[in-house]
Amino acid sequence: MVQTNMKGGIMRQIVTIISVLIIFTGSAACRYAPPPKPVASEMSGSVNIFKPLVGQAFNLGSAIEIQSRSVGSQGVQRVELWVNEQLVRADANPLPLANQPFVVSQSWQPNAPGRYAIQVKAYTTEQFVWLSAVMALEIKPAPVALPVTPLATLIPGPTPTALSAAKDVLPSPTPIRPTPIGVVSSGGEVMAATPTLTTTIMPTSPTPIPPPPIANNSAPSASLPVGQEFIIDNNSPEFQKTGVWYNGDGGQSYQGNCDWAPRGSGNNAYWQPNLTAAGMYEVFAWWCGDPNHDQSTEAQFIIRSALGDQKVTVNYQELAGQWHSLGQYFFQPGESNFVTVNGGFQGNIIADAVKFVYLGAESRPAIVPTASPTPVTWTNHPPSPLEQIAAGDHPHPLPGQTTRLAH
Repeated sequence: MVQTNMKGGIMRQIVTIISVLIIFTGSAACRYAPPPKPVASEMSGSVNIFKPLVGQAFNLGSAIEIQSRSVGSQGVQRVELWVNEQLVRADANPLPLANQPFVVSQSWQPNAPGRYAIQVKAYTTEQFVWLSAVMALEIKPAPVALPVTPLATLIPGPTPTALSAAKDVLPSPTPIRPTPIGVVSSGGEVMAATPTLTTTIMPTSPTPIPPPPIANNSAPSASLPVGQEFIIDNNSPEFQKTGVWYNGDGGQSYQGNCDWAPRGSGNNAYWQPNLTAAGMYEVFAWWCGDPNHDQSTEAQFIIRSALGDQKVTVNYQELAGQWHSLGQYFFQPGESNFVTVNGGFQGNIIADAVKFVYLGAESRPAIVPTASPTPVTWTNHPPSPLEQIAAGDHPHPLPGQTTRLAH
């Protein structure tokens, strides 16, 4: 009986010791556990390029300074300069949290003429990246210096050596002697004479020959019929995109498919037309449908024309599968004209097709639509077939449609 009580006491002591160790270990783990990393929705920041200016052109052979300004709620650790999606340069911030905004100037020199896409990426201390809007720069060929012929070589004449050897090459000024004019008497004697003035003929100075005019190689703007259309699809070579994108068909796509990007910063799409005539153009956008109904209701298009940048907000969840006007703008051929749509945290964005319709050569102020986005009521259930039809999507594939967007 005594041995049984002793064994029971020892077992209780062991259990007590193990419980104390478990409690201590758990409290220590909680005490020394690292704080959770912030998620993307808790972060805020931005990076912007403020030099060079929009639409500024450069000649080949000169270095270009790209100046940017970046801020972040978790600090800015480094800034990278990307050209045509290639890393060119990275600059670290010595004080990521204290040195804000972080303003940096990064030099880049192109090695060939053409168009380049410039973008700056700012990384926070948690390796979260913010991306600037892509800036298109036009690099022109270096100007060719026309040879200027010295004026002296245009006037033929003897060299100084020949002049010293034969002084009679250039004759001295010839004086003209006066001839007496008067009345002659019967005896042959001159009664009165009026002498003329002695005149000396001096060599005249040569008239300077102006240099030949510099040829103007700029081609005149072509004429277009009113109503001429330029359409850029997401499969066209004039379409570009950066970030994370997926391709599919959610129904009502232009030419059978479209691209979409999930919500988040850094997803951008660009339509850059090759316009041949200066004038006013009306810009249209086409977007596909989405049965999941998670597109952005406040997607922002930016139209860059000769008059600057204009922002237009659209609701992707309304009226898919048709052209929507983004306004009327004046474009110059050969300049950095493009339309872009940027991602955000409000919803997915769509990149399908953009159309430019020529309205005429006259220049007038831009006409920008001001329609407000339609508010969306969020529910916890999938949309009904009636809701999908009302939103412009069909709950079942239409004839010829076999795939849908998988988000």
